[in-house]
Amino acid sequence: MWEPISFLIGKWEGVGRGQPGSGKYERSYELVLNDQFIFERNKSTYPPQEQNPKGEVHENWGFFSYDKGRKYFVYRQFHVEGFVNQFILETHSSDFLSFSFLSESI
Repeated sequence: MWEPISFLIGKWEGVGRGQPGSGKYERSYELVLNDQFIFERNKSTYPPQEQNPKGEVHENWGFFSYDKGRKYFVYRQFHVEGFVNQFILETHSSDFLSFSFLSESI
């Protein structure tokens, strides 16, 4: 079931830029609950910098599931700020090297 997105499994680290400035990104993805879900942890750390003098830490957790009725992968994000996003896997290339999620609700 997870083959199309199984490449996510593991720990990922990187650096990049976003609205809060330059930061460090840490993500992990693991199969949980008898491999019925993929659990994601995300932490983005932005140290104090000119455009963001106080700095910022953002965290969210997410779950990927497969909706057998709709035949879609569903991704739900739970953010430290208290909101939840829900997406469905809308399109993908045949080799899954590119794909896009459509926001269903925020």
